[in-house]
Amino acid sequence: MPKYSENLNLILPNENENYDVEVANMNNKIIDNKLANKVEKIARKKFIYK
Repeated sequence: MPKYSENLNLILPNENENYDVEVANMNNKIIDNKLANKVEKIARKKFIYK
């Protein structure tokens, strides 16, 4: 049974398990969602050149 990371609850497979792409993809989606919620989005500003 895999363990989970403390902060983001990512799946941490056991060392004797084979690599599973689906587990990696789920972890990447969790990280992506957390980062998207943390980053402040700045609206594009038009610059006027003189």
